[in-house]
Amino acid sequence: MAAFTRALALASGVTVAPAAEAVGGGLQLTDAVLANLTELELDHIELFQFADESEALDKRALSALAKCKSMPGDLLWPGKLVWKVFDLLTGDDLIKTVPFGAVCFPGGHYDANDCSRIVDNWTNSDTQIRQVLSVDIVTPDGRFITANEKQNAEIFWPVRGGGGATFGVVISLTVRVWPNMTFSGVTWSLSSEEAGISKNLFWEAMRIYWAKFSEYSDNHTYGYSTLFSTGPGKYLWSMKPWLVSCMELPEFKAMVSPLFKEWKEVDFEIEPEWFTHDNFYDTWKNHFPTESVSASTVRTASRLIPRKNFEDVELLNKTMDTVQSIVEDGSRDTSIFAIVGAGWSPDSSPADILATNKKITNDWMERLREVTPRSGGYGNEGDVMEPNFGQAFYGSENYKRLYALKKKLDPWGVFYALTADGSEDWEIVKVPGLLDGLLYGDLLETLSSWLALQTGRLCRK
Repeated sequence: MAAFTRALALASGVTVAPAAEAVGGGLQLTDAVLANLTELELDHIELFQFADESEALDKRALSALAKCKSMPGDLLWPGKLVWKVFDLLTGDDLIKTVPFGAVCFPGGHYDANDCSRIVDNWTNSDTQIRQVLSVDIVTPDGRFITANEKQNAEIFWPVRGGGGATFGVVISLTVRVWPNMTFSGVTWSLSSEEAGISKNLFWEAMRIYWAKFSEYSDNHTYGYSTLFSTGPGKYLWSMKPWLVSCMELPEFKAMVSPLFKEWKEVDFEIEPEWFTHDNFYDTWKNHFPTESVSASTVRTASRLIPRKNFEDVELLNKTMDTVQSIVEDGSRDTSIFAIVGAGWSPDSSPADILATNKKITNDWMERLREVTPRSGGYGNEGDVMEPNFGQAFYGSENYKRLYALKKKLDPWGVFYALTADGSEDWEIVKVPGLLDGLLYGDLLETLSSWLALQTGRLCRK
C-alpha cells in the first residue's frame, strides 16, 4: 500500500479509501494506481487506462461503432457499473449530474419549459482570459500536466491563446497582471436621418475616417463601432468606444482633431463624449456596450481587413464600396465593423432563415474575401461555414503546425469543435428521428440541410 490504497469491493461501490495517489496536495489517478487495480482483476479498469498513441481506434469500441462517438442510449454509453468504477478512481468524489442541455433532447430528462429557459440564456457569458503564463491541463490521453514555456511547451503554444481549444481540459491558469494605466477616449452615436446627413456625405465622412486607420494603428488606438442601415440612405453609427492606453486626454484630443476638422469642412459633425480613467475596469464598465455572445435569431461572420487596404487609395475605395454594399443590402439586419451579422424575426419560416444564413457565407463574406484575399477572420465571431477556416482563423502556416500537433497529441479525436484543429476529419451525421417533437425541431431539420449544426452523431469521415 505504498503511494496508493487498494480498492476492496467494487461491485457494491464500497472502498476503504480513494483509489488514487496523493500528488502535490491533491489526488491523482496514476500509472501505479491503475497497475494495482489491474492486479486486483477488477472489472472495467481497462476503460480508465491512459491512452497510448499507438492503440487502434476500435480498441475501446465495438468495430461497428468505432467510427462514431457514443451518444446517450448507445450500447457503449457508460452504465451504472462503469460510473461506479469512475467514482472509485476519483476517491468517491464523483458528483452524479445530468448534462445541462439534456432537457432539450429525447429521453427521461426532456422538459420543454426548462429547454426554453436554457435557450433564452445560452448566450450569457462573462469570461475572458489573456496573458497566460502557465496552465494545468488534462491532456487527451488522460494525464494531468503543467504546461508553460519551459515544460510541455509544445502544448502550451496553442493552449495559451488562438490555438483552437481542443487540446485538453484546462484546470487552472497562472496569468500576468499589469499596473493600472491611463485610458483616454471618446464615444458617440449618430443617426444620419436625425442629423440631416445625406447618403453621399455619410460615406464621404466614412472614407475620410478609414483613410486614417494606419495612423491610428501606429498610435495603438482601439475603436469599436457598429454601423446599421435604418432605411434607404439612412444609417446609425455608434462608436463605443474609441480609446488609447497610456495617453492623457489632451494628447488624445490632439491626435483625433485633424479628423474632426476634416469632417467639419464637409459639414459632417458628431457630438463627442470624451472620457479618461486611470484603470481599464472603469473604462470597460462605463464605455463598452453590454452585449450577449449571440442570439437565436442572429448569426455573425468576421473578416480582418489588413493595413494595405487603407494605405492604397484604389484598394481603400474598393473596400469601402464593398462595406457600403453589404450595409445597404442588409438593411436593419446587418452590422459591420470587421464583423458582419444578419438576423431574422422569430416568426420567420425555416426556408427564409436558411436563405439568410447562406447569404452571409456565399454573398456578403465572399465580397469581403475578394477584397482581403490573404486575410482572415476572428474565430469567436467567425463564420461557422467559413470555406477555409484553417487559413482564415489561424493562418496557413500556423494551421499546418496546429493540425500536426492535434494529430500527435489527440490522435483519438477526444476533443472536437466545429472550426477547431482537426475538425475537417469529422462530420456530423443525422440521427433519424432525433429532432422529432423537440423545441425548434422543424427549424433545425431545415437548417441542417446546409448549415453545420451539432445535432447529430459525430463520426470520422
